[in-house]
Amino acid sequence: MAGLNDVSTNLWPTFVEKVQDIVQAGLQRLAEDAEENGFAASCENDLNRELFFRMRRIAADRHKTLLSISPSPVLIREHTWNLVAAYEANNQPSPDDPERTPRENKRPDFQWSFLDDQATDLDRAARTYVVECKRLGQTISAWAFNANYVTQGVGRYIAKSHLYGKDDAGGGMIGYIQSMDIDAIWAEIGHNLGNAGIPALPELIPISGSPALYATSHELIRSDASSPFHLQHIWVDLRASGAQLTSDRRNAEKAE
Repeated sequence: MAGLNDVSTNLWPTFVEKVQDIVQAGLQRLAEDAEENGFAASCENDLNRELFFRMRRIAADRHKTLLSISPSPVLIREHTWNLVAAYEANNQPSPDDPERTPRENKRPDFQWSFLDDQATDLDRAARTYVVECKRLGQTISAWAFNANYVTQGVGRYIAKSHLYGKDDAGGGMIGYIQSMDIDAIWAEIGHNLGNAGIPALPELIPISGSPALYATSHELIRSDASSPFHLQHIWVDLRASGAQLTSDRRNAEKAE
């Protein structure tokens, strides 16, 4: 497959930063609303839908604010970027595949695309940032959430059957923490990554300004896809204690 030298690499980091800002803001609102609205223990699909609406409101509000600046700013690329996620949309075709492949039937949870006007190859001008989401915590019945995070989450960026983000340099994972201690979850994830031959996940770092969000990242080595691939992980604490921490922070801000 063609390498990233066939597209620009200058706009991608800026676009990813904007997307990750939307994701983090959406997850923060999800954490704030989870206990009050009673969906902290919901299934993955319901949580994704709740997150989608929050991210869409945030993206629309920020775009509206950008366009309302007076006097009107000179047109910049950011004006053309649609930061509203595509929800459960199919993988987009790759120019490296001469015919439809099974991966085109797979549906990441969220994806964001923009047209890279610096691309030298017009077939590679559409850039896509993919995010997959999974629940985290204690096994319920046959659902081993922490194992699924690896096999049905991280693994989908590597497996030829899915190859999420095939033609780009990075993507994301969201983890919905619903039970267990965070360090215990991280240890189980690490064990499952090792068993799958996937690089270890560095220690989680709390995201500044939010008691409910944690982040880390690592690089995946892939075949028949852009590699190395930078995978960003953001976990949101939806446990009662995590929601309470968020509520306490909001109350403290109101009191200031």
